[in-house]
Amino acid sequence: MHAHLFHNPKSGTADHAIDELEAVLRLSGYEVTSFSTKAKDFARELAKPCDLIVAAGGDGTVGKILKLMPDRKIPVAILPLGTANNIASSLGIKGEPEEIAQTWTPGRKRLMSVGRCTGPWGETPFIEAVGFGAMVDATEKGLADDKEGKSRLLMGRDAFLRAIKKAKPRDLEVTIDGKAIKGDLIALEILNCGYAGPGIPLCLTAKPGDALLDIVAIRESQREAMMDWIGATEETTKPPVTVTRGRKVIIHWKGKPGMRVDDGHIAAPGGDVTVTIELERKPVTVLVPPRAKVKPLAPRRKAKARNG
Repeated sequence: MHAHLFHNPKSGTADHAIDELEAVLRLSGYEVTSFSTKAKDFARELAKPCDLIVAAGGDGTVGKILKLMPDRKIPVAILPLGTANNIASSLGIKGEPEEIAQTWTPGRKRLMSVGRCTGPWGETPFIEAVGFGAMVDATEKGLADDKEGKSRLLMGRDAFLRAIKKAKPRDLEVTIDGKAIKGDLIALEILNCGYAGPGIPLCLTAKPGDALLDIVAIRESQREAMMDWIGATEETTKPPVTVTRGRKVIIHWKGKPGMRVDDGHIAAPGGDVTVTIELERKPVTVLVPPRAKVKPLAPRRKAKARNG
């Protein structure tokens, strides 16, 4: 089989050279042609026929490939080399490249939907999430861009904790499949996978290929409980949020605060804006390890008291 390897050499802390990744694929039985995701002709290279597309990098690299690949009949294999690796984690993919590649077979696969957010600016595809509120506040300034690995995740989660503490209810009118969501929302995340932001498992029951969005709402009344949950060493318990599943989300958006589409931010255009969020019909096929699953929920341990 002929694999096209797309590699971002600057992903996260993983210092995997392109020749090492090529060796991993050859030892797993593939003929390999490599491409850089930073190349000017990236889109043209992605359109070339092959038996397998291998996405090696972090969420930005993986998401870019999944959103732009023109032929979704070609399966994709992910080598997570980033910091958060939200997409890979949601599909149960983790480990070193040589370990992951040895598990790839055509029979072990899962579907991954591609989302589309439509507003006054046009259409923007997404793989992870569309967000409003606290998560946007925590990520829009590029905090901890100079950090790597666990330090970057730690700083990102601390920023989310502080954003939850300070967040004011957003002026949003939200309908899911025609039914309105009520309440004072300090954060709203429309998820296509279970993790968001700096590796935060907001909805571990999310299934990326089930053609449904998981809409996670954090209300004013859930603020304190959410702050306790974020402060846990490992967020393996169910977060204190409200989750609704649906196919089409329409948001009437007022005011200045912006929104997030994957790792990109869109400034509020002003006035009363309507945003539509739904999934495209054609999903991507992703190869996964045997018995791939996300981390199971654990019994909730007593949260430590916070000072202040």
